[in-house]
Amino acid sequence: MRRLVLFFSALMLVGALACNERGSSVGARPGTGASFEMYADKMEEALGTFNDIRVFDRRPNGSWQLVSGWYVPVTLNGQRPDYYVHDMDSDRPMMLPTIVQDSSRAYTGGDGQSNPYSSVGRMPGSNPEVQWIWVVRQYSMKDTMADNFPISPDMAVIGHHPRTGATAYLQFYSPISPKSGEVIVSPFSSNGSSFWSPMDSLIPSFRCQRCHAAGPFIHSPWVNQVTVGGGDAPDAPPEESVVPSDPMGPFFYVWSDSGQPFAGWDSALIASKGGGHFRKLGNKCTACHRIAPTMLGMNQNSTRYAGGAARNGLSVRSDSFQTPNYRALHWMPPIDPQQIDFYAGQSDFLPKDWKDSYEASAAEINAFEADSGQNWRKAHASGQVADVPRPPKPYQTIVVDRPKLDSIPPDQSLWIVDSRMRANTDANLQQWKFFGKDAGNGDVRAAPVVYRRTQNNGSTIEYEVVFVGNAQRPSSAGDWQSISGSRTFPLRQGDYLGMVFINTSSTSRAATIPYTDDDWATLKNPDGSTWLRDGSVAYRGTTAGAPSAGTRVVFTDAAFRTYSFEFRNKL
Repeated sequence: MRRLVLFFSALMLVGALACNERGSSVGARPGTGASFEMYADKMEEALGTFNDIRVFDRRPNGSWQLVSGWYVPVTLNGQRPDYYVHDMDSDRPMMLPTIVQDSSRAYTGGDGQSNPYSSVGRMPGSNPEVQWIWVVRQYSMKDTMADNFPISPDMAVIGHHPRTGATAYLQFYSPISPKSGEVIVSPFSSNGSSFWSPMDSLIPSFRCQRCHAAGPFIHSPWVNQVTVGGGDAPDAPPEESVVPSDPMGPFFYVWSDSGQPFAGWDSALIASKGGGHFRKLGNKCTACHRIAPTMLGMNQNSTRYAGGAARNGLSVRSDSFQTPNYRALHWMPPIDPQQIDFYAGQSDFLPKDWKDSYEASAAEINAFEADSGQNWRKAHASGQVADVPRPPKPYQTIVVDRPKLDSIPPDQSLWIVDSRMRANTDANLQQWKFFGKDAGNGDVRAAPVVYRRTQNNGSTIEYEVVFVGNAQRPSSAGDWQSISGSRTFPLRQGDYLGMVFINTSSTSRAATIPYTDDDWATLKNPDGSTWLRDGSVAYRGTTAGAPSAGTRVVFTDAAFRTYSFEFRNKL
């Protein structure tokens, strides 16, 4: 069991702790009746909403300025060049190809895969823990003074709920007829349906599940150059890639039940339908990652074609735009696991060491792409392929009835922190809601809590704790409760969201918010022990009496567990 120590160093009480938005639909895909408007409704139900994102503004001198997100760097032998040229090489070229089919027409334009000014970012959503990210890609050289600078052929958004696994994808793609990326239009805005590619392109043509078959997000050396967090402030969140990382959490596509538009995508996650992920014990790649059989050459790129696998044409194309010194490096594993850069320290890692330690595992992975699926079918037959996990249907939303209740000792407080409930961006926290049981129990109340990481010598994991709302009885369940009265609380990227139960009785009492033991998500080490990964588990710990400033809690109870409560930002 992991031992987690929380030191509550700056406790604030807010309130009395112990007292007394859609556009017209587009053409439906034949046979489904599916419209963009219907998809937006399903996204809102599963993930909440986000507002339009202004990406670029024009300065008085006529140049364009990035006002949201970050440009993805383009470097040459570790340095940013003084100028860029068509079809240039770079250390970390964009992985997705720029020469592909567009509406049955071959697009052969573009200036290679090392173009500057592609941008990526996170945006706050109505649900603070939902991970929304966006990207505006550039396929050609641009001049920041030109009128067409914000024009893009390729824009995308991904939204993912770490506790349910619900995931949605949005795409505009048209190299033949690009459009302005000055503002990324929310699908929940009145003109959302006219901004994004229609459903009859999204479902059969883009086939996002081909690459996103093991988890919601894909990391590559290109995009992982952009990071968020970090810094020297005592409460600075840890530095992390702008693309969130939760590789072992639940995952499924929104609107993908049998007969629904994305059911075909969902099949890529299910072993009995030819999908799933490889889970052979002893394979060193699967010790840290889910591995799906096809990812448009990314498995091969990352391993430098270990095992002599047949080379995927798309991975070979990205190689052709990469500088030789970087092309020779394996992405994984990084020498220093704290480094964000996949290539960090790799030049000091002797090829023989990599070959002796990792080549056999990498070759097993690459074999799945080299034989038209024969090895994958054999692995499935031998039980080495598993479904990508998701909660059972009744628990694919959060605020629902669940079977279990904690028991709280007399005159004690029970603290709950779920490592998946982490603010994706800075935002303004406004409300929280919970499912309550045991309405006749007036001795136990629940209060919402924000945990903010503080830096120390690394011997313990310490947080400041802020109470952000009044303690509530079960009778208040089901309704959105205000945060800090009528105000909001300024969340920061990386803050954790949780709660505390306070039992004022002289006898043990049941907690008021139920939970499930998520046995479907349990991960096993090769020796059969449970693997409690950060980003996957809930921690519990008790303190005597009502909480007070300076309280210290030692968490020794960690498990795959989900409680029925949720938070909401003000947008």
